[in-house]
Amino acid sequence: MKLQVPSHVATRLASLLLIFAAFSTHGQSQLIKDVNRTEAVDFNEYSDFTRAGSTMYFVSLGKELWKSNGTSGGTIRLKSLTAVSNLTAVGNILYFVGTDGSGAELWKTDGASTVRVKDIRAGSSGSSPSQLVDVNGTLYFIANDGKTGVEVWKSNGTSTGTLLVKDIFPGTGSSSPSRLTNVNGTLYFNANDNTNGYELWKSNGTASGTLLVKNINPGTKASSHPQLLTNLNGTLYFTATDGSTGQELWKSNGTSAGTVRVKDIYPGVTGSSIDNITAVGDVIMFSATNGTNGKELWKSNGTSAGTVLVKDITPGAESSFTLPGGHNFTAINGALYFTSGQYGADIMRSDGTSAGTKVITRAIEPGLDNPVITRFTLHNGSIYFFNHMVDYYYPYYGLYKMDLNGNNVTLVKQLWLGDPQIYEYDYYASYRTNIVSANNILFVSGRLQQTQGTKLLRSDGTAAGTVVVKDAFIQTFGSSPDLFTKTANGKVFFRANGRLGHDEYYQELGQDLWVTDGTAAGTVELKRSESLSQITAVGNKVFFSGPAENDDPGLWVSDGTPAGTIKLHDTSPFTAIEFKGLLYFNDYNELWRSDGTAGGTIRVQTMPVFIEQLHKLDTKLLITTSTSSNGVNLYSSDGTSAPTLIKTFSSYNSSYRERDFVNAKGYAYFIADNGTGDELWRTNGTASGTTVVTELRTNDQNDADFAGIQMFRDSIYFSAQDDTGAWALFKTNGTASSTKKLGNVNPVYEYAASGTSFLLMFPEKPAGTGNDEVWSTRGTASTTKKLKDLPGAHLPDVSAVTINDVVYFSVNFFRGIVPRLWRSDGTACGTFDFNIGASSPYPLTSIGTNIIFGGNNPRELYKYSAASAPASPCGTPTFATALDEVIVMESEDIIRSSPNPFQTDLTLSISGNDNEDVKAIIYTSTGSPFEAHENLKANTTYTLGHTWPSGLYIIRASIGPRVVTKKVIKE
Repeated sequence: MKLQVPSHVATRLASLLLIFAAFSTHGQSQLIKDVNRTEAVDFNEYSDFTRAGSTMYFVSLGKELWKSNGTSGGTIRLKSLTAVSNLTAVGNILYFVGTDGSGAELWKTDGASTVRVKDIRAGSSGSSPSQLVDVNGTLYFIANDGKTGVEVWKSNGTSTGTLLVKDIFPGTGSSSPSRLTNVNGTLYFNANDNTNGYELWKSNGTASGTLLVKNINPGTKASSHPQLLTNLNGTLYFTATDGSTGQELWKSNGTSAGTVRVKDIYPGVTGSSIDNITAVGDVIMFSATNGTNGKELWKSNGTSAGTVLVKDITPGAESSFTLPGGHNFTAINGALYFTSGQYGADIMRSDGTSAGTKVITRAIEPGLDNPVITRFTLHNGSIYFFNHMVDYYYPYYGLYKMDLNGNNVTLVKQLWLGDPQIYEYDYYASYRTNIVSANNILFVSGRLQQTQGTKLLRSDGTAAGTVVVKDAFIQTFGSSPDLFTKTANGKVFFRANGRLGHDEYYQELGQDLWVTDGTAAGTVELKRSESLSQITAVGNKVFFSGPAENDDPGLWVSDGTPAGTIKLHDTSPFTAIEFKGLLYFNDYNELWRSDGTAGGTIRVQTMPVFIEQLHKLDTKLLITTSTSSNGVNLYSSDGTSAPTLIKTFSSYNSSYRERDFVNAKGYAYFIADNGTGDELWRTNGTASGTTVVTELRTNDQNDADFAGIQMFRDSIYFSAQDDTGAWALFKTNGTASSTKKLGNVNPVYEYAASGTSFLLMFPEKPAGTGNDEVWSTRGTASTTKKLKDLPGAHLPDVSAVTINDVVYFSVNFFRGIVPRLWRSDGTACGTFDFNIGASSPYPLTSIGTNIIFGGNNPRELYKYSAASAPASPCGTPTFATALDEVIVMESEDIIRSSPNPFQTDLTLSISGNDNEDVKAIIYTSTGSPFEAHENLKANTTYTLGHTWPSGLYIIRASIGPRVVTKKVIKE
C-alpha cells in the first residue's frame, strides 16, 4: 500500500530537513594569511602520545589527530575536529573520543581511514565516551545514550557492533561505572545499581554475564567504593572499605568468596591512604601509611603476611609521597621506578627490598610548588625520563637516559622550559613530558631553542640525534584584525597586531597597517606601528593615525604599498572624514585638509575651541566644537572658507557621537539638547534649516532618551522612549507629522540594512532578563517584528555585511558561547546561524561575494564565500511595498477557508460573534486590492473565487477592532 502524504505535511517536512541542513557546515572558511607569524614559544600543542601497532599517534591543539612514522613526510594530520581525546589502542586500531557537530562520540582510525564508529546519542549533546580500555581485542568504555544514563558499552569497531552491555541502573538513571580494568579477558569496574551502592562488578560482555562480584559494604545503598583496580597475574587488586576498616587493600578472583581484604594496614576505620598501585613482577607495589611511618613504599604478594613496608624512605612519621603532581610509578623489567619526596624530590628505583630501594638522581624542581612530572620509558635497552636541570633559577629541563639498573645517568638533550628573560614563566603550559617508543623510534616533545615553541622530536639517545620530526602545527600569536576599511578599488585596509620585540618583563605587541585583496599574495604589511587607529578611506588611499615604530604620533597616508605609506602630519587627529575627495581632520582646535601629499596637507581654519566632530552633508562640511559651558556649537563650511556658526546647543552627550549625523534627503539628523532635554534634530547646513524634528515626551522636561539612528529608504529610523517612557522604534521623514511609532522595542544601537528590502535591528535586553534579539522592519508597524533570540549575546557589538540582499552578521559573545556566522533575509525562517569552519568571526567586511573576517583562536584573517552559505529553508522572500500594510497576521482560527489550494470555488467563514459585521478585502500577491466584500457576517459561509485567475491571494478581514489576514492559492 502506498502511503499518501498530504502536500502541506510534505512541505513542512521538507522545510524541517532544510532547517536541519542549515546547521551543518556549508563550505569552509579559508585562512587568507597568518598575519602575525611570531611563534608563541610558550605554547605546547602536543599531547596524548599513543602507540597502536607500530604507529605513533598524537593530538595537536587538542583537536587534531596526527600520526607519525618518525619522518617529516610520514607525519600526517588524519582528522581535525572540535576536540580529540582518550586515545586508546586495540591492536593496530586507535580508538578515540572526537567532538564535532554531533557532540563527543567514539571514533577510530587505522592510520588510513578515520571515521566515527557510531553516533550513540544523536544531536549535539553526544554520548561523551570515556575510560576506554582494551579487553582482549574488544573496546569497552563508558557512555550515555540519553536513554539509559551513563553505563558500560563495548565495540568491535562497527556501528552495529557498538552496544550497551547492560543497563545496571535501570531506566534513565546512571550506574556511573568507573575504573574499567582488564583482568585476563574479564572486565572489572566500580558501579552503582541503585540498590547496593558503589561496589565491585565484572562483565564478559553480555548482559547476563555482567554481575555484582560482591557487596563488600552491605546495607541499603552503602558503598565500598572500589578504587585503583590493578591486574597482577590474573588476580584483581584494589582498595575498598567494608564500613569497619576504612579504605584498605583487597583482592578478587571474580567470585564473592574469593573477594577478600588482603590486610588492614592502618588498623581501625581510618584507612591507609593507598595510592600508586603498580604490578611489578609477582607483587604489587604501592604507597601507603600504617599510622606510624607516614606514607611510604609497600608491597604485597596477596597475603597478609606478605604485605609489608618495603622501606621507610623518609624515616619517622614524615611521608615520602606528598608531591601534588604524582609519583610516576612505572614497572620496567621487574623493577619499580618512581619519584619520591616531600619538598624536594628524588628519582628512585626499587627491586622490592629495602637495600634495593635507592636514589638514582636528584629531581631538580623549578619551585617548591611545582613538582617534577616525568615519564619512565624503556627504549632500546635504556630507560628515558625527563628531569629539570641543576640551575634552579633558569627554566631548563632535560631528556635523560640510564641503564636498567639505574646507573650511568646521562643528559641526552637540554630543552627549554620558558623564556629565560622572564622569571615568572608558566610551568604547566610549557612543560609537557610526552614520550613514547614506537617502531624503534623514541618520540618526545620539547623546545630545542629559546625562540621556538614546543616541537615534535625524535631521539636516538644522543644530543645530535635529538631532532625535529616535523612542525605539525606552529602556534603563532594572533593578529586580531580589525578596523576594516574598504577603498574605491575594492581593497581592504586593516589593523593587525604584530610583534615589536620583548624586554626583560614582557613581550610587546604592535598594531600594524595591512592591506588585502582577499588573497595571500595580496595581503601585505604596510607599516609597523605601536598603536594605530582611525583608518579613513579617500578614493584608493587610506589615512591613519598613531605612532609608528620608534616614531612620534602623527597622520599617515598609504596607497597600498610600503613605499607609498608616508607620514603627513606630526599630530594624530581626533576626528577625520573624507570630503570632496580630500581628507579633513582636526589638530586640537585647528581644521586641516590633505590630498595625500606632504605639500597638500594644509591648515584650513583655526576654531575658538577644541573640534569634537566632523561630518559631511552634500556640499557642506559640518563641524561641532565644545563650548565653555559644556555645550556644543554647530558650524557649516564649504571646506575652504571660515566656518559659519549655525546653532549653539546647551549640552552635548558625547555617548551619541558614533550615532550622530545620519543623512537623508539633504538633511543631517542628530541628537542634541536645546535646553529642554535631548531631541531629534535635523539640519541642511543653514541656521534656518536647523530645527527640532519632534518632541516625543511632551510631559517630561528632560524629553526622551535616545539610542541609535539609521537611514533606510530615505527615511530616518531611531530608537527612543515614547511619551509613556517605554522604549520604541520610530520612523520619520523629517517632520512631526511624519514621525510614527513602529512598535515597542528595547533600545537599538546597532542596525544593518539590506538594500531597500528590510532593516535589521539588534535591540538590547535589560541586564539579567534573557537573550538579546534580532528584529526586522520594512517601515511599518505590521512588519516590525522579532526574528530570533541571540543566545548569550552581549550587544551592541555587532558586525554586518550585505551580499545579494542577505545580511550576514556576527556578534561578540562574552558568556561562554562561541559565536558563529548568522544570515538573515528579513524573515524569521531565513534568520539563523551556521557553521563556516571557523569560530568567532568578527568583525566582518566583504570583497566581492567573499566575507572577510578575523576568526579562530588565535585570531587571524579569514574569508568565506557567501555563495556557499545555506539558503533559507523557506525560499527567497518577496517584499512588496504595497503588502506592508496588508499582511497583519496569519490566522487559521479566525479565517476558515477550504480547500487551500483550491481549483474552482473557495468557501470562506470568518469567526466572531453571531451577526457581527465583517469586512473582507482580497489582495493580489503584489498587494493591490482585487475584490471587496463590505457586508459580510461572522460565522456565515460564503463562496467566492470562481472568477479569480490562478495565483496567490491575501484575504484581509476586519472584525471590530481586529484585523487578520490569510494567504490562499488558486491552482
